[in-house]
Amino acid sequence: MLHEYLERKRRDSVALYNATGACHICGSSCRNKRGFSHAMECESSRPSSSGGPGSAGSCAFVSDRVHSDGYGDGDSMVPRADRSAMKVCPCFDQGEDDPDYSPYSIRVCEMCIKNDANVGRILHCGMCGVVACDEDCGPVMYECTDHEKWNNAGCVECRSKSDFSELPLFRDRPPPGGAPRATRVCERCLAAATPWVRHDFECRVFRCRRRLVPSDVVEYKRARRFGSSPLNVLPEDGLVAIAGYLSGAELRSLFQTCSALCRVAERVARDRSVASAGLLPAGPIVETKRKDGFGQSRDWLYFEGTAGHDVRAPDDQKVWVGVHHFIQKVTRDVFYFDFQMSGPGADDTAVERFLQRESRFAFGGAYVRPGRAEARTLDHLVPYAGPTPGLVVRGGTVHVTESNALATPVAMTSDVPLPPAGRVRLIVRIFVPGSGGPRPTRDVEHYKLGSVGLVRTGQVPSESAPLAPPVQWAVRSDLVENWLKEDVVAGVDYDAGAGTLVVHSNSHTSRLTRFQAHTTQVDAGAPGELYLAAQLLPKAAGTVQSILSVREVADDAEWSRFLDHVALEGTHLVRPAPA
Repeated sequence: MLHEYLERKRRDSVALYNATGACHICGSSCRNKRGFSHAMECESSRPSSSGGPGSAGSCAFVSDRVHSDGYGDGDSMVPRADRSAMKVCPCFDQGEDDPDYSPYSIRVCEMCIKNDANVGRILHCGMCGVVACDEDCGPVMYECTDHEKWNNAGCVECRSKSDFSELPLFRDRPPPGGAPRATRVCERCLAAATPWVRHDFECRVFRCRRRLVPSDVVEYKRARRFGSSPLNVLPEDGLVAIAGYLSGAELRSLFQTCSALCRVAERVARDRSVASAGLLPAGPIVETKRKDGFGQSRDWLYFEGTAGHDVRAPDDQKVWVGVHHFIQKVTRDVFYFDFQMSGPGADDTAVERFLQRESRFAFGGAYVRPGRAEARTLDHLVPYAGPTPGLVVRGGTVHVTESNALATPVAMTSDVPLPPAGRVRLIVRIFVPGSGGPRPTRDVEHYKLGSVGLVRTGQVPSESAPLAPPVQWAVRSDLVENWLKEDVVAGVDYDAGAGTLVVHSNSHTSRLTRFQAHTTQVDAGAPGELYLAAQLLPKAAGTVQSILSVREVADDAEWSRFLDHVALEGTHLVRPAPA
C-alpha cells in the first residue's frame, strides 16, 4: 500500500482526480516517457494581415481550440503528447450499490508504476500488471521478499521498513536492459508459473497473515515466459512428439522449470493419463496417514474409488502433470514395483514402461462356490453375474470400497485363457490396511487373505468322471497374512510345456518360514481351458481400501530380480534353484 501520508493525500483529492481523469499519484492525465506535458496558455486569435494579436511571432499558428492538456488540435505545430495508459483496480468506477464498491479505488499511470519500481508503494503485480487499491481489492497479492521460507524474516511492514528500497536486494540497480525486481506478484500468476510447487509462505510475525514469496523465484519465472522462448518457433505437435520420450520424473521437471514447454508437458501428461484409464481405481486422490499392524504411523497415498470418473485435471489435480505423477506413485505401490525401482541397479522407468504397454493383464470372469446341494466337489465353481456392492474390478485390480463387500469369496479369472505352450509369469499382490504384526498363530482361516491358482472351464462329464463340474479350481494356493508387512506378494510361474505351476510367496505361517515356493503339476492336456484366478477371502474383503493386483512380468531379468528380492525377506533362506 502507499505510504500513509501519500495515501491520505490521495484520498483527499480522489474526487478531483476522477473528475479530470488524472492519475491518482502524479495528478496528470497525459504523462508519458518524455515527462509531464507543458502548459501553453496563449490567447486564441485568428490570423490577420496586420500586426498585433494573432500575427506571426505570437501564437498565430495555434488553434483557438486549446485542450486542457495545453496542446493544440488540428493545425498546431506542437505535436500532441501521447496520453499515458491508465491502470485501474478491479473496484474502480463501481456504483455505491455494488458489493465491491470502494470510494478510494485507484487509477495510476504507467510512469508512476515505473517510478515505483523497487519501492512497492503501489500494489502492483510484476507479471500481469494488475493493480489494487488495498489488500482486499482484486486478486490476492503475494509480497516478494529477500529470504527463503526456512530463513523467513517477515514482511516489509513487520520489519519496520517504509518500503522495499530499504532492503539491499531491491536497492541494487538492475543490469543494463534488465527490469527492476518485482515487489509483488498476484496469486494467479504465481500459480500459473509454478502450479506444482507452492513457493509462498506466511510472514513469521504472530498474527500477520501476509503471504510472502522469494523474489528470486519470481524473477526466475519472469525471465522465462513462453512468448520470448526460441522454442516458440517450433510447432507444438513436434515438441509433443519429442517430449513423449521423457520419463515421468523428467516430464515433471520440464514442467516446473521451463515455462516455454509447460503446455507441451501438459499435453504429454494428459495423453499418458488418459491411456492408463481403467487400470487403477477411480478418484479422488487421498493423501493421509494410517497405522500399520505394528502401530507405526505411515504416509498413505491411494485412490478412493468413489468418484464416477478416473482421476483427471482439474477435478483431482490442477494440472495433468500432477495427475500423471500420482498415477505413477500409486501404480508403483499397487503393482509392486518398489523392488525394481530401489536399491543397486534401480530401474527408474519401470512404471512408465508398464503404463505404456499396449496390452496388460485384466480380469474378465467371476465365479463363486455353489450351494451345498449343488456342489459336486470342493473346488466346484459357478459363474457369478454380480454386481457386488463395494467391490470394484478394473483391469488387473480388485478394489474394496465398502466394508464386508463379499458375502462369499469370488474367484476372478483372467480375460483370456493361458496359452497352450510357453511360459507365463505374473506378480500377485494383496494389500490389506492394518494387517500384519505379531499374532499367536498363523494356520487359522482368519489370517488367510486370498488365494491364487488356475481355474479350468469347459469340462464335460464323462464315464470316468461323471461328477466333473464344468468350472473348477485346477490348482489353488492360499496366501496367508504376512508377519512383517501389510501386503502379501506371490510370483506365479506357469510353464505349459512342463505342466507345472510354481508359486513363490512371502506368505508364511511362522517366523521361520518367510519364503515359500510351491510346485504343482498341472494336467495341461485335460479337456477345457485354463485361466489364471485370484480371490479375496473374508478378512481382506471386509477391510475398506484392500486391493488385489496382478501384473505380467516383462522379461527374465525382471523375474530374476523379483525372486532375489522375495528370497532376501527371509533371515537365512536363499533363493531355490530354478525348476
